[in-house]
Amino acid sequence: MFIAGAGGAARAIIQALIENKASRIYITNRDEQKATTVAKEFKIEFIPWKEKDIMSGKLLVNATPLGMKLDDPCIFADETINNFDAVMDVVVSLNDTYLIKRAKEFNKITLPGIRMSSLQGMVQFKLYTGANIPIKIIEEGIQKFLNKH
Repeated sequence: MFIAGAGGAARAIIQALIENKASRIYITNRDEQKATTVAKEFKIEFIPWKEKDIMSGKLLVNATPLGMKLDDPCIFADETINNFDAVMDVVVSLNDTYLIKRAKEFNKITLPGIRMSSLQGMVQFKLYTGANIPIKIIEEGIQKFLNKH
């Protein structure tokens, strides 16, 4: 499991991976001091940013803002994307980010940010109301919001 990013989303993903007994979690970030702090906090392994493209494993996660702009370059090299079974990008966008597009081209399992956000919304709706809501309704709401902004 390899996570790029050291903010709140990265921390939540790391915590979920730990709770689900993931073995060998690695973190990197452009601000390496932040990544080493998170690595120590969660007792996971730090990888320097310049070495991020030599990694391989089950899950590759972008928990950085890279990919929010259409002209953002892909955060990972193609070889790196291809070295993972699944790719997750926390960037919420109407369209697939470049990372998710590349992962799909390599036939990887993908989890785009809009799906992650929708799943989060489903859980929150259940917590607040006690009722279930179909993910499609949440996704349509997010899409309408993104279309306006």
